[in-house]
Amino acid sequence: AHVVARDLKSRTGLPWVADFRDLWSENYDYRWGRLRKTLDRQIERTVLAHSQALVTVSEPLAVALKRLHSRPVTVIPNGFSPDEVSEPNHRLTRKFTLTYTGTLYAGKQDPSPLFEALSALIACGRIDAELLEVRFFGRNVDQPWLRAKVAACGLDRSVTLSGMVPRAESLERQRESQVLLALDWMDEQQPGVYSGKIFEYLAALRPILC
Repeated sequence: AHVVARDLKSRTGLPWVADFRDLWSENYDYRWGRLRKTLDRQIERTVLAHSQALVTVSEPLAVALKRLHSRPVTVIPNGFSPDEVSEPNHRLTRKFTLTYTGTLYAGKQDPSPLFEALSALIACGRIDAELLEVRFFGRNVDQPWLRAKVAACGLDRSVTLSGMVPRAESLERQRESQVLLALDWMDEQQPGVYSGKIFEYLAALRPILC
């Protein structure tokens, strides 16, 4: 997208603001080797040298961009539409429901601490398993590694792994939940990665467990 933007700027002479929702060569989910990353960094420097301004979503990501490009970077955080804010008295599920919506990154996010805590609370009688439901909605949440963690904690009857649902349904599942689940990024070398779901969670007006 930025290569296209550079070419459009060259043809039109219009100013170009390069906006990064996620980073390019410094991306938190970079999956290629060191040689490819070195080349990507060089291409990024060359391309972005033609932009008038750099914009990103958090201060840690801005620091990474400043380090690579030696230029000022403006932070404009993500947010949510006021039209999507839930009613404070929205009807909740009958069961105690924890809901996660969005993508799960293997090796980057891990719900094991939650599963282990729930298993221990069920075992000592503090939680009734029949009144508990942990729901995952997303493109890739039904993965073997996650099913294995659920089974290891004996939570097969309490945890459901669903696929993608329309965004309107995802927002409804958030609003009706007792608690919303956010899984923090495990890589301490990648601060400032704030998923868009966090802002949907805030608009849902439900407690967030991270």
